[in-house]
Amino acid sequence: MQPGWWIIGVALLCACRATQPTVQSASPRRAVTDVVTMDASTMDSAPATPPSSVSCRDATTPLVVNPTDDAGPPQFPNADEDTTPAVRNACAALERATAARIAGMRRRDRRFAVDEEHADLGRCHPAGRGAWFLDIAEWELLEFTSCDPSNRADRQWTYAVRYRLGYIAPDGRMIRQQNDVRDVYRRECDRKWEHVELTFDYDGDGVAEILLSTARAGTARTEFSAELLTVRGGAIETYRPAGEAISTGANVTDVDGDRRPDLIVAGPYVGECEGFEFQPRYFSGVSLVLHSLPDGHFDGRDAVSRAWVLRQCESRTLSPPLSSECSGLTMDIGCARFFGTSATGVRATLRAAAQGSAASDLVVGDDSDPFVTLAQAEPPFVVPRCATNDAGQ
Repeated sequence: MQPGWWIIGVALLCACRATQPTVQSASPRRAVTDVVTMDASTMDSAPATPPSSVSCRDATTPLVVNPTDDAGPPQFPNADEDTTPAVRNACAALERATAARIAGMRRRDRRFAVDEEHADLGRCHPAGRGAWFLDIAEWELLEFTSCDPSNRADRQWTYAVRYRLGYIAPDGRMIRQQNDVRDVYRRECDRKWEHVELTFDYDGDGVAEILLSTARAGTARTEFSAELLTVRGGAIETYRPAGEAISTGANVTDVDGDRRPDLIVAGPYVGECEGFEFQPRYFSGVSLVLHSLPDGHFDGRDAVSRAWVLRQCESRTLSPPLSSECSGLTMDIGCARFFGTSATGVRATLRAAAQGSAASDLVVGDDSDPFVTLAQAEPPFVVPRCATNDAGQ
């Protein structure tokens, strides 16, 4: 299978089997389920939808983007530059200062180069009539020794950057985020970077919000997080309607074709699986969509959100024979829970599989089994098992 278009770097959310890394070996992978994900308690901005009110018609709402689609990033109205002359002048000065600093570092050592993942530093990101910027406070060259024990003699230049997020108002006034110095860096075995995913005016107040994604790549795994920020009362703050649901990362797409960016986030049944040499850990499980509403809020339980889950689930019950791969079993457990199977039912099935004649070391079936732990979270909604095809596909 090929990775879905909304993957960033490695498998951040792995919405479905089509978005998981290709399996290179038949050896079982154990899930590690300590990933913080979205559940019913973190979806503060979405009104509760009791399972009894969910209809088959709601669950099959047409979508213009599916979890398996491999499309390019969507374009939204705020992607077009409409900045004022004052903003353009401020941005030009900021970018000249950044270029001069990088040139000075290259004079010190010509091997120095800014990695592509740090290209957002020191530049503006148009946001309607204003612009967001990443204002570099300090950029330090560091000399390090390779972490490869066989290559200790290889000394190279790397760097660490500390910066603040800022916003340039249409009149050219700069607003910097106070008391929040961020850092990114590049080292041989450990990198951290932030990327501007999107600027869009969700609530229509004239200030486009900014979605920042952060990734830290170490030797074992890549960790992700995200923030949606806005400007209120002359200060930068969290855009509250997004809540904590995007804390483990978010991708952007327009699921229902209304030209508003929806957010794809990790659901409550996302586990971490052992991978391969090129990717020792990857995440797998059912993803959720936070559906962007015209009033600036998000709904993670409406018909669009339920249809997104439905598209990912080939199997809606957990029954033998179980998948022999961590990624497949994680998906099957999540789908079963979203379609009404209880945590107790999942545990009983896992226990029977562990005790059966075809048992493997992938499942244990008791309280020590990470798959049993994975199934304990409550789903934010339950999708009915309708006697229809997958939303007319």
